[in-house]
Amino acid sequence: RLRPLTFRKPKALIPLAGRPVIEYVIALLKHHHITDLVINLYHLPQQIERHLADGSAFGVKITYSFEEELYGTAGALLEAKKYLGDKTILVINSDILTEIDLSQTVKFHRQKKALATLVLSQNQDPSNYGVIGVDVVGRIRTFLDDKSESPAFLTKAFYTGISVLEPPVFDYISSRFSGLGDEVFPKMLKANEPVYGYLAAGYWLDLGTPERLAQAEKDVQEGKVKIF
Repeated sequence: RLRPLTFRKPKALIPLAGRPVIEYVIALLKHHHITDLVINLYHLPQQIERHLADGSAFGVKITYSFEEELYGTAGALLEAKKYLGDKTILVINSDILTEIDLSQTVKFHRQKKALATLVLSQNQDPSNYGVIGVDVVGRIRTFLDDKSESPAFLTKAFYTGISVLEPPVFDYISSRFSGLGDEVFPKMLKANEPVYGYLAAGYWLDLGTPERLAQAEKDVQEGKVKIF
């Protein structure tokens, strides 16, 4: 969606206000004391490796996981499993600009004893991304491709691409070629697993189009988003 910008440069290294977009995500993670990172690579991976190296220049430790072909969001996570151990995992896209409080997200996840917590937002029209319905305690009741109308008592929001997951999530990944949103989370909900939605406050923008990238540039310059 960002072509021709991505013909010679991976999306994660496209500059935003003079800084590659992935650096904003790394700085946010570091601010919330998340410093052991696994970065999934596919398109022009050597450029990202050269730029970030082992992460020490950014105050983090980076391990790289490589996709030989596009596996999907769940498949890429499965490929990286060998680096993740039996710990709680925070998944975040590298092509977003956000100030969402990741510490509060993890705290919510642990308080709810969730198997998966999806970070949700209402700062844009949820129908542009797929509507998720959350009940009063934060449990997700309707999800994305559910065509039935959400009951009025559910709060409607959209998925930001940020999630907190526990290792049993891997039991729901059937193959490398699968996605979290189109396969794994729906299977977990059908199995009545504790899948929650954390309604996050604060700025969030997907940088996947030239128009949104330009909007983010403007928002940074005008101080509309907190930068770490």
